[in-house]
Amino acid sequence: MTIEAAREKLHEIIDHASEQEIMTLLSLAEGIKDVNYKYDDATLSMLKERSEAYLSGKAQTFSIEESLERIKVHRKKNGL
Repeated sequence: MTIEAAREKLHEIIDHASEQEIMTLLSLAEGIKDVNYKYDDATLSMLKERSEAYLSGKAQTFSIEESLERIKVHRKKNGL
């Protein structure tokens, strides 16, 4: 996704957001400004690849319920 496409998507979200959603987005954006670290190029590349795989449907994803069930099965199987 290009930066222009990302900006347009954010504008669409804000234009259709409720008051509570707008305030939540604002608090998230303000919190990001306080972060004093940056990802290295390898991490950014990995995140971009994963994002593209998710958006294209190539990555296998699970709902919260499915994830919790998988954890339960794993713990039961491994005695945890």
